[in-house]
Amino acid sequence: MTANRNSSYRGNPDFVDSDHKISHRKIKMTLTPFSSLLLMLSLLVVYTLLAAQEPFVIKDKRLLDASGPDPCHTDVEIRTSIDQGYRVKGRVEVLGGKLGMWCNGAKHTWIGKHENIEGAITTLESDKDDPLQFRVDKNRGYVYVKGKGSLVMPDGKSIKLPGP
Repeated sequence: MTANRNSSYRGNPDFVDSDHKISHRKIKMTLTPFSSLLLMLSLLVVYTLLAAQEPFVIKDKRLLDASGPDPCHTDVEIRTSIDQGYRVKGRVEVLGGKLGMWCNGAKHTWIGKHENIEGAITTLESDKDDPLQFRVDKNRGYVYVKGKGSLVMPDGKSIKLPGP
């Protein structure tokens, strides 16, 4: 509804005039018991739907070193992956002289593009501003934590993260 300045609605604080100026007025809202219940149920449904979404997981034993420390506190940025290993920055757990790169609980942040990750991932490419991050979980697999990027699996399947 619009009107000119000479309109009979000029004194109405909820009225929008021809200059599209809205008078600001506090709105007092009272919820009835039914509307309160409806609001709580709506919030519960939204929370349940969000909580029910499982994260992306790669279930491949090659991405877990069961002989490593458990739990392990490795937390690294992986900058280069090559046939002989990885170039990393961060903390790597060592147990009995053995590096714990793929031990239970290890967190990996992938920087850039990588190929042939333990034979379980053909190609992984991270967004430069929001790199992919995964955590090794002995019960669930290689769990996506956050970040943006894409994977190509050995079967040729392409995966974009975060997913839809």
